[in-house]
Amino acid sequence: MRIGINSLFLVSGKGGGIERYLRGLVGGLKKIDKKNEYFIFTNRNCRGAFGFGENFHEIYCDVSAVFRPAKILWEQFVLPWQLKRHKIDILLSAGNTAPVAHRCPSVAIIYDMIPFIRPEGFNTIELLALKTLFSLTAKTSSKIITISKSSQEEIVKRLKVSPDKVEIVYGSCDEYFKPVGDKGRSELQKYGISGEYILYVASSRPYKNIDGLIKAYRIMKERHHMGHKLVVVGLAGRAYPELMKLVKESKLEGDVIFCGFVNDEDLPLLYSLSYVFVYPSFYEGFGLPILEAMSCGVPVAASHVTSIPEAVGNAGLLFDPYNVEEMAEVIYRLMIDSGLRESLIQKGYEWVKEFSWEKSAMRVLAVLSDTYTENRMFGRGI
Repeated sequence: MRIGINSLFLVSGKGGGIERYLRGLVGGLKKIDKKNEYFIFTNRNCRGAFGFGENFHEIYCDVSAVFRPAKILWEQFVLPWQLKRHKIDILLSAGNTAPVAHRCPSVAIIYDMIPFIRPEGFNTIELLALKTLFSLTAKTSSKIITISKSSQEEIVKRLKVSPDKVEIVYGSCDEYFKPVGDKGRSELQKYGISGEYILYVASSRPYKNIDGLIKAYRIMKERHHMGHKLVVVGLAGRAYPELMKLVKESKLEGDVIFCGFVNDEDLPLLYSLSYVFVYPSFYEGFGLPILEAMSCGVPVAASHVTSIPEAVGNAGLLFDPYNVEEMAEVIYRLMIDSGLRESLIQKGYEWVKEFSWEKSAMRVLAVLSDTYTENRMFGRGI
């Protein structure tokens, strides 16, 4: 097969979990598949990002992913022409949306239903555009891939598609996420970190519930007089000014450290040297940072909602993200109970063995192969 991969959505280094999933998937496909030819459609913001060669080729598109209207127009009107020109047999669109008018079979990866479930992070025009594109993508794609059972159920419910059309392919974490010894602790100083700390890694979008985590942290400080800092890693978003205001009002300046964007090579260090990793989100498609933390030997406390229990398995403690008192007590229990900590760290090491990018790539390749064969058999989209 000549397989096209649509990465027109991607801004390298700023794609969050979706970028991690796509990079991991491409890496897995490179390891398992030397037979098929892959053509990755890139833009100005991710050109050269995938390490091409052998059976992986780049098709550069002179469009910016930062200016979303331009990206949408290119995806809908130029990409179908490019697919025909490069004789693509099947297209994998990896950023929630896909071209609606296409001649070849199309498989779309839809990670979550955030525009439908947590719309507070979007303006009215963005919301209307995203809901329309999600719906059209679901309707016109031959298959949909998603990343958890929870997301599958929401896609079926909100986009009105058959459960048989939606395949689950879990993500994984990269091999460089592994424990780092105390010798690297001095490197934390460049982020203003010293001593023990609780860690959060993700964006600051409202549904991520960082404000709830800060409130739970304040309760622990007041109730238990602990000296651990709270370290927040991730790109600043629209909620950032309100978070800074909350920190100031809570008299936690100096105790809550916002690191902003952190390079991938430093993330294993930040995970490994943290005391507890907390994932307080109200909604997730899956939650790859949970696996990354476990791979680095950190005990995990996380929300008990949506897909997050699927990511945690039996290797972490869960709490109600809407109850900051409960969140505080669960985190504190994990901090003071050394037996529980060690048990969960060992369970985490075992749990992450269930996931690998090679496994993910094999599942995606099977979906692409089956979809291509079915469309050829019935003469659809060829």
